[in-house]
Amino acid sequence: MGKLATLLVPLLLSRFPDRLTVDANSEPFARFRPLWDEFGPLQLFEIGDEVIVQFGNFTHIHCADVDETDDGRQIQATADQVIGYLEDTFNGRLRFFSNRWGGGSCPVEAPVGWFERRQGTKRGTWHGAI
Repeated sequence: MGKLATLLVPLLLSRFPDRLTVDANSEPFARFRPLWDEFGPLQLFEIGDEVIVQFGNFTHIHCADVDETDDGRQIQATADQVIGYLEDTFNGRLRFFSNRWGGGSCPVEAPVGWFERRQGTKRGTWHGAI
């Protein structure tokens, strides 16, 4: 388990114990079972100096603090990014969308863009389809 996963696992277990599976010896090192099947599992991967958050069947993000030069502060800043995205996801503040051309996310209050209006686009939050 790398430095980021070592810092994140206890934070995840204390803040988000529901639906969480942790396996420090594999990738993903953390996995959250979805509330609805079409979302798919939310997974965390540590790759080098970043954590990739896979938001089920919708999209993924790369969390890393590339501006911080101190290793300890860089790791903490990256962990804070991950926790922030998870809090926004689990509290229903992010909307996810995907279609055959790709996927993405945005705040739930953001206007629906052209990409989301494309035919066949699936949309939802962590809590369910919209």
